[in-house]
Amino acid sequence: MNIDNMKLDLIDKKLLSYVYHHFREPYTKIAKKCNISRDQVEYRIKKYNSSGLVKGYLTMFNYKSLGYNQLGFIFLKLKSPEMKEEVMLEIRKVSTIITIGSIMPSYDLFTTIVSKNNEDFNEVFYDLIDRIKTKINSQEYFIITSTHLYPLKIFGVKEKSTYSLISESKEVSLSNKEVSILKALEKGSNSKIIDLARESKISSELAIYIIKKLKSSNILLGSRIQFNMSKLGYSFTVIRINVDNLNKETQSRMIYFAKEHKNIDSITFGISEFNCIIQILHQNQEELTKTIRDIYSQFGKNIKKSDLLLVGEDEVIRTLPPIMKIK
Repeated sequence: MNIDNMKLDLIDKKLLSYVYHHFREPYTKIAKKCNISRDQVEYRIKKYNSSGLVKGYLTMFNYKSLGYNQLGFIFLKLKSPEMKEEVMLEIRKVSTIITIGSIMPSYDLFTTIVSKNNEDFNEVFYDLIDRIKTKINSQEYFIITSTHLYPLKIFGVKEKSTYSLISESKEVSLSNKEVSILKALEKGSNSKIIDLARESKISSELAIYIIKKLKSSNILLGSRIQFNMSKLGYSFTVIRINVDNLNKETQSRMIYFAKEHKNIDSITFGISEFNCIIQILHQNQEELTKTIRDIYSQFGKNIKKSDLLLVGEDEVIRTLPPIMKIK
């Protein structure tokens, strides 16, 4: 069945909201949480996969635990749309770049990069810009100081799972087997334990133990489904804000506001001309306008300027940067 022409019922909405962060749980547990049968869970999830609604399954990692203390966005304006594939090819060569996507109208592409420190970021950033300088008109970077990813709230289901990808933590030393599990989880984050164990060449019992250890060490933050939101009739828009006097109290209020607002998917603070980025998930122009009004109603006196960017579907996602094995 083509989900483009399918009207989601209340069960679909509840199930989609729950599995957004909990797809690795057994169908029996998902069924209990969503108050439906196990067979219904299996049938509907298969339907979401076959329809193209589910684009991928992502494992979320705490980058500071892996030795990457800095996260940043790079925005690129191309000289010509025809150069997009060439530029993306060059971007893909950078091993510490974890996402690439389309964005407009001020830019054409955005990418997310992890780095160990400022010096590492500068080296990678300027090397990339040097390689694509003949194909771009301008570039801008945004150094992230904190970022918060929220549950799928558009269907009105309250779910408390949130992620901060650079939460405070110390770098953790990893064994070869732990690194193998991390890589297997990124490659097949919806894989069964037996498949992860086979990929890592260890027993299922050891795989379960390592995964529990990685979670308790705050290295594995959880999971997230990458939905094709256009199939649900939703779009992403980013509002970039220059917030005057962005102190801890203002940040706390904005984080709480973003967490509670049903159309806000994430909020990010950082160092750039705009020091706050809010991602809005909306079904139509009316929802987008209302969300922007809500933001200005709460924080208008602190906003010096803002602009809107329309975000396309992510075209490349690899959530795990290079990590060292212990010899």
